Amino acid sequence: MNASDLEQFGVILFEFLGDPVLMEVHLFRTETFAGEEKETEEMMPKWFPVNALPHSEMWADDEIWYPLYLRRQKFNGYFLFEGQTKILSYVLRDLSTPEEKVILEKLHLKNPRQDQMVN
Repeated sequence: MNASDLEQFGVILFEFLGDPVLMEVHLFRTETFAGEEKETEEMMPKWFPVNALPHSEMWADDEIWYPLYLRRQKFNGYFLFEGQTKILSYVLRDLSTPEEKVILEKLHLKNPRQDQMVN
């Protein structure tokens, strides 16, 4: 599949408790593409109606940030996981405001790495 008119709408920094490596994920969207989607090692593309997204089959963080994507809201975020499914902390900042206002957060642990969010 070839996509054109890519628009970056977010960057999320993921940390997994006990793992020194941070994962920085850049999020893009497009409504213009050509070709057929193809399965990769990481995913099998599938189309779903917006009101029937399979949240139980997605990463736990997707249910938190995906509504921002659907509203076309640009954001940066940080998620701290324990294991693959338990979110300990997160913060999402609105990039459309000069002060990058916090739009969603859940902080159980104060973690210094959340200050390393990508600008």
